[in-house]
Amino acid sequence: MVFLVRVARFGSAAAGLLLAAGGIGGVAGALVTGRLARWFGTARLALAAGLFSLLTPLAGTGPQAAFYVAGAGVMGGRIVVGNIITGSFRQAYCPPSMLGRVTATMRFLVFGNSLKTRLATDRPVCASRSRQAHPLARAALLFPFQRAPTEPN
Repeated sequence: MVFLVRVARFGSAAAGLLLAAGGIGGVAGALVTGRLARWFGTARLALAAGLFSLLTPLAGTGPQAAFYVAGAGVMGGRIVVGNIITGSFRQAYCPPSMLGRVTATMRFLVFGNSLKTRLATDRPVCASRSRQAHPLARAALLFPFQRAPTEPN
């Protein structure tokens, strides 16, 4: 919302309508997840959808608003598709007696990483009010900020 109002110079009503594209994308993603996963495979589907988020910094008033609608719509769909894919995998892979613990652990790890990533990328972008900083932050969101585990000596 901050990017749409301060950097892309949309009014508050237009920014609200553009943000609705993410919700519409989420509903569309829920409707087509199974079909898309069978066609493309689950890993390719998640990666390709993530690349669409790089369209949102190209947003501007007029026809350039379509970039934000496409990026936010696909990202909204990606979130729903990702939740469906990972939930289905956990249910198929984990023994029923461990499913609750595995789900709780995964939620803890995912929400912790998303908070760290948002804090690391959103503050510099908002402070700079720069259209060039936004694509870098979006690209950083594709990769989690965490170190690989090391083996003890």
